[in-house]
This record gives sequence, C-alpha cells and structure tokens, in this order.
Amino acid sequence: MMNELINAYYEYLTMFGESPHDIPSPELRSTISKFIDKKVNFATVKFKLDNLEDESYPVPSQEATASMSKLVLNLDLDELEVQLRTLMELPEDMNDAKGKLLDFEEYLGNYASNAGSWPELAACFWHLQAPEEWPVVNSSSIRYLQKNGEVGRGDGVQNCIECIMAMNRLSDETGISSAALATLMYALTNEVLEPSEGDISDELLDYAKTCDEAGDLESALMLYEILLHLKPDSDLMMRKSEIYESQGLIMAAIGEAESAVELKPESMKCHKRLLLLYKSKKMVKEFNAEVKRYEPIWEKKKAKKQGQN
Repeated sequence: MMNELINAYYEYLTMFGESPHDIPSPELRSTISKFIDKKVNFATVKFKLDNLEDESYPVPSQEATASMSKLVLNLDLDELEVQLRTLMELPEDMNDAKGKLLDFEEYLGNYASNAGSWPELAACFWHLQAPEEWPVVNSSSIRYLQKNGEVGRGDGVQNCIECIMAMNRLSDETGISSAALATLMYALTNEVLEPSEGDISDELLDYAKTCDEAGDLESALMLYEILLHLKPDSDLMMRKSEIYESQGLIMAAIGEAESAVELKPESMKCHKRLLLLYKSKKMVKEFNAEVKRYEPIWEKKKAKKQGQN
C-alpha cells in the first residue's frame, strides 16, 4: 500500500503538474478558534465551510458538510453550539479524541444515526486547527483503508479513530502529508489515477532534480522527503539542508545536516557542512562537540593518505 501511494503521488505530479494541496486555509483556522473562544457563532463557521475558496482541499468533504447542515437544521442551535465548542477543542491524545466523540454521540442520542458523517466533521475541525497532528478523515480515505485492511467495519466513531491512526502512520512512513494522502486515496478509490507498479525511485529522483533545477523547491523538498522514506541517503539530506539554508531556515538545515552525519559519520563533507551551520548560528557547544568528533576522522583519513604515498 505504501508503494501504491508513493507511485500515485508521482502519477498525480506528472498528470496535474503540481502536488496535492496540503495546507488548509488560515482563515478557516482563525474562524474555528474564534468560535471556540465564543467570538463568533456556529452560523459563521458553517458559512465559511460552505464557501471555501480552495475547493480542491480534501476537507470538509461533501459528507461532512451535509452532516453539518443536518445538525444545524434538526437540533437546538444554542445547545448544539455548547456541545460543538467542546467537541471542536483539540484533543490531548487519541483516548481524549475518542472520549470527545463518544460524549457527542451521547448528546445526539437517538438522532446520532440520522446525523450523517458527524465523526468525520469533528475530525475535519481538528485537522483544520492542527493539520500536522490531526489528519484528514473522509469517506474516501475510510473506504480505501478498509479495502486495504487498515480500518475495520465498525461504527462511525471507531472508524474515525482507526482512520486517524492509519493516516498518521502512513504519513510518517511515506513522508506525504495526510491531506495529500486523502487526495490520492480519493483518486485511487475513484480510479482517477492508475499508478504503475514496482519501484519508481529513479523516476522520483529524476523528477525531484528537475523541480530543483527549475526552482520549484517546495516540490523538490517534498520529493526528497519521500525518497528518504524509501531509502536514507546522505546526499539527499545534504541537498535538503542546502535548500533550507537558502530559504533562511537554518535550524531545519542543521537538522538535515545532523541526519546526514549520523547516516554517514565518515563523510568529511557532511561534517564540514554541519560545522559551518553551527558556526553561522553561534552554537559554540555544538560546534566544539562536532570538532571533537570530526578530528579523529580527519586524522584517520590523513594517515591513510600518507600511507598510500
């Protein structure tokens, strides 16, 4: 399944010429925060979600939007707002998330079975607030994951929790954001994409280098990240470090350089780059520690070279 999703990502890139969207609207995040803080009512939230500027983003889905309409039309709005504010607050962990869903299900009572995909709606609100921590959950993702044995055939709450866990794991394993994964799962479920089978690492690398050379650094970074999930490579880590440095993201550049050194400790090139980055940030303690680690490697290489002469 992981290879299928990675191949689908490449197929999406070559078909549409861009990566699937993976950053939700800041305006939506702001609206949700204002609702939780009682600065706006739920009608404002619903209006914003019903009138999205970026229709290609995978949340909210049509099912979640329909569920939102059912809740508003069939329940007391004042009481619903109180319950929704509690539901929409970010959970502390998976147990808290499941507890929030079960509490809201208890509030719905007999109406729960007629409220549509309300667990998906809750996950939508969590994702919009913290997209890296709380992944996209929608019906296409659930169907795809059920087909691949990652999600069972339980009730809506259990399916939602299992989908969150599976999407987080797949995002970690592939390096693809959950929003992009959801877009790919929709395309695969609806046969929009027909990805090739087998290892396409070489094609991915060629495309990444093409994006890099063309100045499309965001796409290049994403592709390098996916490639590193397939197989660690110090050269790719070093290139990511260079790109981050060019963007002024020095700590991210240091992180990639440190990973390169850990992967290839005998590489003087990796050590030298890390030393330069530490020096640029005036990280004296880290610089000195790296010098101590670097010197024995240098001495060993120098002795070996002298022995050959």
